[in-house]
Amino acid sequence: MTEEFNWREILGQAEALRNVGQEEEEKLLLLVFPWGTHLYAIESKYVERVAHMPRVFSVPGAGPPIAGVVNLRGKALPVLDPRSAFEVNHPRPLEESYMAFVRVDNIEAALVMDDSGSLERMPISDMKPTDVMPQKPYTRFLKGLVLQKEKDGEEQILLSVVDLESLIHSVAKGE
Repeated sequence: MTEEFNWREILGQAEALRNVGQEEEEKLLLLVFPWGTHLYAIESKYVERVAHMPRVFSVPGAGPPIAGVVNLRGKALPVLDPRSAFEVNHPRPLEESYMAFVRVDNIEAALVMDDSGSLERMPISDMKPTDVMPQKPYTRFLKGLVLQKEKDGEEQILLSVVDLESLIHSVAKGE
């Protein structure tokens, strides 16, 4: 009696055994956008949509980072413009900007961006802690940095990942 082997099945099992413990690295899906001359990113899970800046209505007594409110389908949403707090050089004028409509927990807001941005997938291991940069007041609103090696071996900041939860909750508390 001859035994028959399903070689396709055996090769599949061998491949599965070879890959045990080598799970695919977890990746973040980020909305990457410029503020001035630097790139920033927020996790896409918070973004509901991106649009060109609609008319912003000022709010008397509201200081930075609240730039005003926008009307989104009959709902007034605060417009967050933290560019000055992040020491952004050469920001695009508000009326020429874009906004990401975001939701963190039950808080909805619009975040000012200098461009419409792009979606990028990034391995979590590419994100480095913020202690590699000079500490600034806005550093507490950064989740991490993505660095790039320059030709001279120095590391340059490619983009800063904004901790949107921390930023939104801080603004909501009036800090």
